[in-house]
Amino acid sequence: MKIFNDKKFIRMEVIRLAQRGRKPKPTAVKQLEGNPGKRQLNANEPKPAARAPSCPKWLEDDAKKEWRRLAKQMEQLGILTEVDMAALRDIAKLMHVGKKQKNLYQDTVLLSKLRADIGSKCRRYLLLSSI
Repeated sequence: MKIFNDKKFIRMEVIRLAQRGRKPKPTAVKQLEGNPGKRQLNANEPKPAARAPSCPKWLEDDAKKEWRRLAKQMEQLGILTEVDMAALRDIAKLMHVGKKQKNLYQDTVLLSKLRADIGSKCRRYLLLSSI
């Protein structure tokens, strides 16, 4: 980071050095592909523990159920690590919100059908009473 100092203002400028070429593939992806380049694999790549992170206590009950369901399935597949807590939390919250929205939509549809039914009965009553 360089700081340029003028009399009128101070301007900060961040200098970023770009990595040359393609970004390296993770070692796990290279292993799945059969190591096509036949180069030595990176043994120093960080490997987080393959275990489910603990469920946040502040999640609502439906979101906690979704958390447990997803965590169990992902842990059996071996794709869940302790680093995935934020992603799993967001998925569980979104599933909970989606379920609430679905229930709200169903209630709205039911209410609109009820209003239509009441409206048609009122119109029929008004027509019959005016005769």
